[in-house]
Amino acid sequence: MSMHYDLVDLRMLLALARAGSLSRAAEEVHLTVSALSVRLKRLEEEAGTLLFERSGKGLVQTPAALVLVKAARRVLEAAASLEEDFAPYARREEKPLRILSNSTGLENFLCRLTGPFLAKHPETRIEFVARRSSAITEAVQTGEADLGLAGGAAAADEGQAAESGVRLFPYVDDRHVLISRKDHELLRGLRKKTISFAETLRYPYASLLESAPMTAAMRERALLIGCRYEPVVEVPSFTILVEVVRSGGLLAIAPYSAVAEGMTDLALTGLSDAWAARPMAFLAPASRPMRPDAEAFLEFALSAEGAKYLPRGMTLSGH
Repeated sequence: MSMHYDLVDLRMLLALARAGSLSRAAEEVHLTVSALSVRLKRLEEEAGTLLFERSGKGLVQTPAALVLVKAARRVLEAAASLEEDFAPYARREEKPLRILSNSTGLENFLCRLTGPFLAKHPETRIEFVARRSSAITEAVQTGEADLGLAGGAAAADEGQAAESGVRLFPYVDDRHVLISRKDHELLRGLRKKTISFAETLRYPYASLLESAPMTAAMRERALLIGCRYEPVVEVPSFTILVEVVRSGGLLAIAPYSAVAEGMTDLALTGLSDAWAARPMAFLAPASRPMRPDAEAFLEFALSAEGAKYLPRGMTLSGH
């Protein structure tokens, strides 16, 4: 029996496998939860087997799903290569350059590069999409993104990137820091230059919105050490986050790149946790040629001219 599916089904499958949740996957693929549930049921009927089991922790892939996920990545990667190869012959409007990035990359780096880049390449159209760093490698590999900017492990493991059909281009070395007012109770009597995340969680926090990739990552980090991360205030940007901390007794964790300028009245405390080191790197496809506009954007970001737009005190990796 042949199995009928389309590329949307395969992208949905990968989103479910990454998120382990219908609601988070639905948000990622821009479907309602009910519509996603219907598509999943139809795909399972086509496959003739259950693909996900429900558990207290969310969706768990069945052995059949593990096989299908690997095949889906190969199919989507091949489809992206086909589209790239055929692009010179297609008589249609050029799609926007699609760049996926985590919250840090979008707010602190890409937004600074966009204006100067477009001044040199006014014909380019760009679409930025927020995504957790751990999901960006797969998005670039499968053609969902033309270029990615990721942090942490996704930006540091060149071997894993190569196995996934992605090339890494180191960009900057960022880090997460704790921000607070200088008179915050946590800092009284603190005799060390760094503090662990666990030591801070007894105090109220402010954070980015629950849907932000960084907030989801912080919740997971708290769970891994047996704690809960439940911010009392959520805001849509790092700029507002800093102002909320400045106005009262809340703590927040933010990338150094977000608070490198104009922070003389607030305290920045280093975090001793290994995940606090946040190297940033661009990710590009290895199995197909890069789009010319993606190549131009990457070249600009890594150039001496592009480095002028980095946050104060930061330099390109290796410089």
